[in-house]
Amino acid sequence: MLVNSVKPLQKFPGLDTLRGIAITSVIFAHFFGAYIPQILEQVSAYGGVILFFFLSGFLIDRTLAHDSNIYRFAIRRIMRLIPMYWFTILLIATKDKSWTLYDVISNMIFAASHSNQMSGVFWTLYIEVSFYALAPIVLLFNRYLVIISPYFVVLIFAFNNNSVSPMWFFLIYCFMGAQIGAAQRGATPVLPVIISTCALSVASSIYGPVSWWLGLLSLGAALLLYTAIRRELKSRCFGFIGKVSYSWYLIHPVFGYSIGWSAVSYLHLPDQVGLTIGAGCMLAMSAACYKFIEQPGMQLANRLIGRTKNRA
Repeated sequence: MLVNSVKPLQKFPGLDTLRGIAITSVIFAHFFGAYIPQILEQVSAYGGVILFFFLSGFLIDRTLAHDSNIYRFAIRRIMRLIPMYWFTILLIATKDKSWTLYDVISNMIFAASHSNQMSGVFWTLYIEVSFYALAPIVLLFNRYLVIISPYFVVLIFAFNNNSVSPMWFFLIYCFMGAQIGAAQRGATPVLPVIISTCALSVASSIYGPVSWWLGLLSLGAALLLYTAIRRELKSRCFGFIGKVSYSWYLIHPVFGYSIGWSAVSYLHLPDQVGLTIGAGCMLAMSAACYKFIEQPGMQLANRLIGRTKNRA
Protein backbone atom coordinates (compact mmCIF):
# COMPACT_ATOMS: atom_id res chain seq x y z
CA MET A 1 0.00 0.00 0.00
CA LEU A 2 1.17 3.53 -0.71
CA VAL A 3 1.96 5.80 2.20
CA ASN A 4 2.30 9.53 2.68
CA SER A 5 5.87 9.42 3.97
CA VAL A 6 7.54 9.73 0.58
CA LYS A 7 10.01 12.26 -0.78
CA PRO A 8 8.66 15.53 -2.16
CA LEU A 9 7.37 15.23 -5.69
CA GLN A 10 10.17 15.32 -8.22
CA LYS A 11 9.67 17.88 -10.94
CA PHE A 12 9.75 16.79 -14.55
CA PRO A 13 9.77 19.95 -16.72
CA GLY A 14 9.52 17.81 -19.84
CA LEU A 15 5.96 16.77 -18.98
CA ASP A 16 4.62 20.23 -19.85
CA THR A 17 6.50 19.99 -23.13
CA LEU A 18 4.83 16.63 -23.83
CA ARG A 19 1.43 18.13 -23.03
CA GLY A 20 2.17 20.90 -25.49
CA ILE A 21 3.12 18.38 -28.17
CA ALA A 22 0.00 16.31 -27.45
CA ILE A 23 -2.48 19.19 -27.65
CA THR A 24 -0.80 20.66 -30.73
CA SER A 25 -1.16 17.29 -32.43
CA VAL A 26 -4.87 17.14 -31.55
CA ILE A 27 -5.56 20.73 -32.61
CA PHE A 28 -3.70 20.21 -35.89
CA ALA A 29 -5.88 17.19 -36.68
CA HIS A 30 -9.09 19.00 -35.77
CA PHE A 31 -8.39 22.17 -37.76
CA PHE A 32 -6.40 20.84 -40.70
CA GLY A 33 -7.45 17.20 -40.94
CA ALA A 34 -9.40 17.86 -44.13
CA TYR A 35 -6.18 18.93 -45.90
CA ILE A 36 -4.03 15.90 -45.09
CA PRO A 37 -4.45 12.14 -45.75
CA GLN A 38 -6.99 10.54 -43.43
CA ILE A 39 -4.45 8.21 -41.86
CA LEU A 40 -2.29 11.20 -40.85
CA GLU A 41 -5.32 12.96 -39.42
CA GLN A 42 -6.21 9.94 -37.28
CA VAL A 43 -2.63 9.38 -36.15
CA SER A 44 -2.32 13.04 -35.20
CA ALA A 45 -5.60 13.10 -33.28
CA TYR A 46 -5.36 9.74 -31.56
CA GLY A 47 -1.62 10.07 -30.97
CA GLY A 48 -2.15 13.28 -29.02
CA VAL A 49 -5.03 11.81 -27.01
CA ILE A 50 -3.07 8.65 -26.17
CA LEU A 51 -0.11 10.73 -25.02
CA PHE A 52 -2.47 12.74 -22.80
CA PHE A 53 -3.76 9.54 -21.20
CA PHE A 54 -0.22 8.28 -20.59
CA LEU A 55 0.65 11.58 -18.90
CA SER A 56 -2.53 11.45 -16.81
CA GLY A 57 -1.77 7.93 -15.59
CA PHE A 58 1.82 8.82 -14.75
CA LEU A 59 0.86 11.96 -12.85
CA ILE A 60 -2.02 10.36 -10.95
CA ASP A 61 0.30 7.58 -9.77
CA ARG A 62 2.76 10.18 -8.49
CA THR A 63 -0.01 12.20 -6.85
CA LEU A 64 -1.37 9.22 -4.92
CA ALA A 65 2.13 8.07 -4.00
CA HIS A 66 2.82 11.50 -2.54
CA ASP A 67 -0.50 11.71 -0.68
CA SER A 68 -2.82 8.71 -0.48
CA ASN A 69 -5.60 10.58 1.29
CA ILE A 70 -8.68 9.99 -0.88
CA TYR A 71 -10.47 13.18 0.20
CA ARG A 72 -7.53 15.37 -0.73
CA PHE A 73 -7.08 13.47 -3.99
CA ALA A 74 -10.74 14.04 -4.86
CA ILE A 75 -10.53 17.77 -4.04
CA ARG A 76 -7.48 18.20 -6.25
CA ARG A 77 -9.06 16.37 -9.18
CA ILE A 78 -12.44 18.09 -8.88
CA MET A 79 -11.00 21.58 -8.72
CA ARG A 80 -8.58 20.83 -11.53
CA LEU A 81 -11.21 19.41 -13.87
CA ILE A 82 -14.61 20.87 -13.10
CA PRO A 83 -14.34 24.72 -13.17
CA MET A 84 -13.05 24.91 -16.74
CA TYR A 85 -15.28 22.04 -17.85
CA TRP A 86 -18.43 23.70 -16.52
CA PHE A 87 -17.38 27.05 -17.96
CA THR A 88 -17.02 25.40 -21.38
CA ILE A 89 -20.46 23.81 -21.10
CA LEU A 90 -22.01 27.20 -20.30
CA LEU A 91 -20.18 28.77 -23.27
CA ILE A 92 -21.53 26.09 -25.59
CA ALA A 93 -25.08 26.36 -24.22
CA THR A 94 -25.01 30.14 -24.64
CA LYS A 95 -23.74 29.88 -28.20
CA ASP A 96 -25.91 26.93 -29.26
CA LYS A 97 -29.56 27.57 -28.45
CA SER A 98 -30.47 23.95 -29.20
CA TRP A 99 -28.89 22.92 -25.89
CA THR A 100 -31.56 22.39 -23.25
CA LEU A 101 -31.22 22.62 -19.48
CA TYR A 102 -31.29 18.83 -19.42
CA ASP A 103 -28.35 18.75 -21.84
CA VAL A 104 -26.40 21.18 -19.66
CA ILE A 105 -27.01 19.29 -16.42
CA SER A 106 -26.35 15.84 -17.93
CA ASN A 107 -23.05 17.07 -19.34
CA MET A 108 -22.08 18.72 -16.06
CA ILE A 109 -22.49 15.47 -14.12
CA PHE A 110 -20.91 13.29 -16.84
CA ALA A 111 -24.19 11.57 -17.59
CA ALA A 112 -24.69 12.67 -21.21
CA SER A 113 -25.59 9.91 -23.65
CA HIS A 114 -26.45 9.62 -27.33
CA SER A 115 -29.77 11.33 -26.61
CA ASN A 116 -28.06 14.50 -25.35
CA GLN A 117 -26.14 17.34 -26.95
CA MET A 118 -22.44 16.87 -26.28
CA SER A 119 -19.19 18.43 -27.44
CA GLY A 120 -17.09 16.09 -29.52
CA VAL A 121 -14.09 16.50 -27.20
CA PHE A 122 -15.88 15.62 -23.95
CA TRP A 123 -15.52 11.86 -24.39
CA THR A 124 -11.92 11.97 -23.18
CA LEU A 125 -13.06 13.54 -19.92
CA TYR A 126 -15.34 10.57 -19.31
CA ILE A 127 -12.25 8.37 -19.58
CA GLU A 128 -10.34 10.65 -17.21
CA VAL A 129 -13.08 10.70 -14.58
CA SER A 130 -13.45 6.93 -14.75
CA PHE A 131 -9.71 6.54 -14.28
CA TYR A 132 -9.75 8.93 -11.31
CA ALA A 133 -12.40 6.73 -9.68
CA LEU A 134 -10.45 3.54 -10.34
CA ALA A 135 -6.95 4.83 -9.62
CA PRO A 136 -7.12 4.89 -5.80
CA ILE A 137 -8.37 1.29 -5.76
CA VAL A 138 -5.74 0.08 -8.23
CA LEU A 139 -2.77 2.10 -7.00
CA LEU A 140 -3.38 1.86 -3.25
CA PHE A 141 -4.47 -1.76 -2.96
CA ASN A 142 -1.45 -3.67 -4.20
CA ARG A 143 1.67 -2.58 -6.06
CA TYR A 144 1.27 -5.33 -8.67
CA LEU A 145 -2.38 -4.56 -9.36
CA VAL A 146 -1.30 -1.59 -11.48
CA ILE A 147 0.41 -4.05 -13.84
CA ILE A 148 -2.55 -6.42 -13.96
CA SER A 149 -5.41 -3.90 -14.15
CA PRO A 150 -5.23 -2.90 -17.86
CA TYR A 151 -5.62 -6.53 -18.85
CA PHE A 152 -9.10 -6.51 -17.33
CA VAL A 153 -9.98 -3.80 -19.85
CA VAL A 154 -8.53 -5.92 -22.65
CA LEU A 155 -10.54 -8.95 -21.47
CA ILE A 156 -13.76 -6.94 -21.37
CA PHE A 157 -13.27 -5.98 -25.00
CA ALA A 158 -12.24 -9.50 -25.95
CA PHE A 159 -15.52 -11.00 -24.72
CA ASN A 160 -18.06 -8.18 -25.04
CA ASN A 161 -19.15 -8.88 -28.64
CA ASN A 162 -18.79 -5.17 -29.51
CA SER A 163 -21.41 -4.12 -26.96
CA VAL A 164 -19.02 -1.67 -25.23
CA SER A 165 -18.15 1.67 -26.80
CA PRO A 166 -14.63 1.64 -28.29
CA MET A 167 -13.79 4.81 -26.37
CA TRP A 168 -13.46 2.85 -23.12
CA PHE A 169 -10.55 0.93 -24.62
CA PHE A 170 -8.48 4.07 -24.09
CA LEU A 171 -8.54 3.43 -20.35
CA ILE A 172 -5.63 1.07 -20.83
CA TYR A 173 -3.39 4.00 -21.76
CA CYS A 174 -4.07 5.66 -18.41
CA PHE A 175 -3.07 2.41 -16.69
CA MET A 176 0.02 2.11 -18.88
CA GLY A 177 1.09 5.60 -17.81
CA ALA A 178 0.50 4.63 -14.18
CA GLN A 179 2.68 1.55 -14.68
CA ILE A 180 5.53 3.73 -15.89
CA GLY A 181 5.01 6.01 -12.89
CA ALA A 182 5.14 3.10 -10.45
CA ALA A 183 8.31 1.78 -12.06
CA GLN A 184 9.94 5.22 -12.06
CA ARG A 185 9.50 5.65 -8.31
CA GLY A 186 10.61 2.07 -7.60
CA ALA A 187 7.23 0.71 -6.48
CA THR A 188 7.21 -2.03 -9.14
CA PRO A 189 10.06 -3.77 -11.00
CA VAL A 190 11.00 -2.20 -14.30
CA LEU A 191 11.13 -5.40 -16.37
CA PRO A 192 7.46 -6.42 -15.84
CA VAL A 193 6.41 -2.89 -16.81
CA ILE A 194 8.44 -3.05 -20.03
CA ILE A 195 6.92 -6.43 -20.87
CA SER A 196 3.44 -5.14 -20.03
CA THR A 197 3.91 -2.04 -22.21
CA CYS A 198 4.88 -4.20 -25.19
CA ALA A 199 2.06 -6.71 -24.57
CA LEU A 200 -0.58 -4.00 -24.23
CA SER A 201 0.70 -2.28 -27.36
CA VAL A 202 0.23 -5.56 -29.23
CA ALA A 203 -3.29 -5.82 -27.75
CA SER A 204 -4.00 -2.31 -29.03
CA SER A 205 -2.86 -3.30 -32.51
CA ILE A 206 -5.13 -6.34 -32.76
CA TYR A 207 -8.23 -4.58 -31.44
CA GLY A 208 -10.07 -4.17 -34.74
CA PRO A 209 -12.89 -1.69 -33.90
CA VAL A 210 -10.34 1.09 -33.41
CA SER A 211 -7.27 0.59 -35.61
CA TRP A 212 -4.15 -1.55 -35.85
CA TRP A 213 -1.79 1.42 -35.54
CA LEU A 214 -2.93 2.22 -31.98
CA GLY A 215 -0.23 -0.16 -30.78
CA LEU A 216 2.46 1.86 -32.53
CA LEU A 217 1.08 5.08 -31.08
CA SER A 218 1.05 3.65 -27.56
CA LEU A 219 4.67 2.53 -27.91
CA GLY A 220 5.55 6.00 -29.16
CA ALA A 221 3.77 7.62 -26.21
CA ALA A 222 5.58 5.32 -23.78
CA LEU A 223 8.95 6.20 -25.33
CA LEU A 224 8.20 9.93 -25.21
CA LEU A 225 7.17 9.70 -21.56
CA TYR A 226 10.28 7.68 -20.71
CA THR A 227 12.45 10.26 -22.50
CA ALA A 228 10.78 13.14 -20.64
CA ILE A 229 11.49 11.40 -17.33
CA ARG A 230 15.12 10.60 -18.13
CA ARG A 231 16.06 13.79 -19.93
CA GLU A 232 15.07 17.44 -19.75
CA LEU A 233 12.77 18.05 -22.71
CA LYS A 234 12.56 21.80 -22.40
CA SER A 235 10.72 23.93 -24.91
CA ARG A 236 9.48 27.36 -23.95
CA CYS A 237 6.82 27.29 -26.67
CA PHE A 238 5.49 23.78 -26.05
CA GLY A 239 5.92 24.25 -22.29
CA PHE A 240 3.59 27.25 -22.37
CA ILE A 241 1.12 25.43 -24.60
CA GLY A 242 1.27 22.47 -22.23
CA LYS A 243 0.27 24.61 -19.25
CA VAL A 244 -2.84 25.91 -21.00
CA SER A 245 -3.53 22.69 -22.90
CA TYR A 246 -6.64 21.72 -20.92
CA SER A 247 -8.41 25.00 -21.70
CA TRP A 248 -7.29 24.94 -25.33
CA TYR A 249 -8.60 21.41 -25.74
CA LEU A 250 -12.01 22.26 -24.29
CA ILE A 251 -12.72 25.60 -25.95
CA HIS A 252 -11.16 25.23 -29.39
CA PRO A 253 -14.35 23.76 -30.95
CA VAL A 254 -16.58 26.39 -29.33
CA PHE A 255 -15.41 29.47 -31.26
CA GLY A 256 -12.27 28.39 -33.13
CA TYR A 257 -13.93 27.10 -36.27
CA SER A 258 -16.38 30.00 -36.55
CA ILE A 259 -13.58 32.54 -36.09
CA GLY A 260 -11.44 30.74 -38.65
CA TRP A 261 -14.13 30.51 -41.30
CA SER A 262 -15.20 34.11 -40.65
CA ALA A 263 -11.61 35.19 -41.35
CA VAL A 264 -11.68 33.18 -44.56
CA SER A 265 -15.00 34.68 -45.61
CA TYR A 266 -14.54 38.34 -44.66
CA LEU A 267 -10.80 38.76 -45.17
CA HIS A 268 -10.65 36.51 -48.25
CA LEU A 269 -7.86 34.43 -46.78
CA PRO A 270 -6.87 30.88 -47.74
CA ASP A 271 -8.66 28.26 -45.66
CA GLN A 272 -5.55 27.16 -43.83
CA VAL A 273 -4.61 30.73 -42.89
CA GLY A 274 -8.09 31.47 -41.56
CA LEU A 275 -8.17 28.26 -39.54
CA THR A 276 -4.73 29.08 -38.12
CA ILE A 277 -6.16 32.40 -36.95
CA GLY A 278 -9.08 30.58 -35.34
CA ALA A 279 -6.78 28.15 -33.54
CA GLY A 280 -4.50 31.00 -32.45
CA CYS A 281 -7.40 33.01 -31.04
CA MET A 282 -8.46 29.98 -29.01
CA LEU A 283 -4.91 29.58 -27.71
CA ALA A 284 -4.95 33.20 -26.52
CA MET A 285 -8.34 32.65 -24.90
CA SER A 286 -7.07 29.46 -23.24
CA ALA A 287 -4.22 31.43 -21.65
CA ALA A 288 -6.80 33.78 -20.11
CA CYS A 289 -8.92 30.84 -18.98
CA TYR A 290 -5.89 29.24 -17.35
CA LYS A 291 -5.14 32.41 -15.41
CA PHE A 292 -8.68 33.30 -14.36
CA ILE A 293 -10.38 29.90 -14.07
CA GLU A 294 -7.89 27.03 -13.82
CA GLN A 295 -5.36 28.65 -11.48
CA PRO A 296 -7.99 29.97 -9.02
CA GLY A 297 -9.51 26.48 -8.96
CA MET A 298 -6.16 24.92 -8.10
CA GLN A 299 -5.51 27.59 -5.46
CA LEU A 300 -8.91 26.92 -3.88
CA ALA A 301 -8.10 23.21 -3.80
CA ASN A 302 -4.85 23.95 -1.96
CA ARG A 303 -6.69 26.08 0.60
CA LEU A 304 -9.29 23.38 1.20
CA ILE A 305 -6.57 20.74 1.53
CA GLY A 306 -4.60 23.00 3.85
CA ARG A 307 -7.59 23.25 6.18
CA THR A 308 -7.91 19.47 6.39
CA LYS A 309 -4.22 19.13 7.23
CA ASN A 310 -4.46 21.84 9.89
CA ARG A 311 -7.40 20.06 11.51
CA ALA A 312 -5.45 16.83 11.54
